[in-house]
Amino acid sequence: MGVNADSIVYTNVYDTNTGTFQIFADVLGGTSGGLLNFSVDIVSAAGIVTSVTDESPFMQADTSFSPAGFKEPLAETSTILLFNGQNLPGGVNLITGFGQVASDFTSEGINYLGGTLRQPSWGSSLLIGSGTFNPLLGVPEIGPGDTAGGQLLLNAAGDTPISPDSVNYINTPEPASLALLGLGGLAMIRRRK
Repeated sequence: MGVNADSIVYTNVYDTNTGTFQIFADVLGGTSGGLLNFSVDIVSAAGIVTSVTDESPFMQADTSFSPAGFKEPLAETSTILLFNGQNLPGGVNLITGFGQVASDFTSEGINYLGGTLRQPSWGSSLLIGSGTFNPLLGVPEIGPGDTAGGQLLLNAAGDTPISPDSVNYINTPEPASLALLGLGGLAMIRRRK
């Protein structure tokens, strides 16, 4: 348990029609300075998930410029873990509010000068990863595992890393897939009569 910490909620939204999924991070509670780092275990059976891509906001103009946002992609190619983190508190270009408020690098006072750029603007629900899966074998699932969790910043000053009060996982089909499942259920009920 953290001291005056918020909770982290990871949400996996998958689409069985396209075989794609996205993972979002939300920081709930309003007392912390937002997400400092994340670690999400993909707990699906082997072979279901075929790729994972780190989508967390990142900017690296050149080697003389300190990176902003989360570091270079650290997602494992083994499709079992998605993790990344910002520079340590007190470091250059630390951004507060990830997983709490929508923003972009320019609004954070960080100007793009060319170079590597990933997700230059972000929503309050922070997209941290995406991937593909084989819907014939099952659906992707995230959950607690050996390394799952994350850290928050103590406050908007971004001076201290803290543990969240809780970490929760939600796996849900995207709305169109859910609607099709509902229609299929109705068709089965009508057929029985």
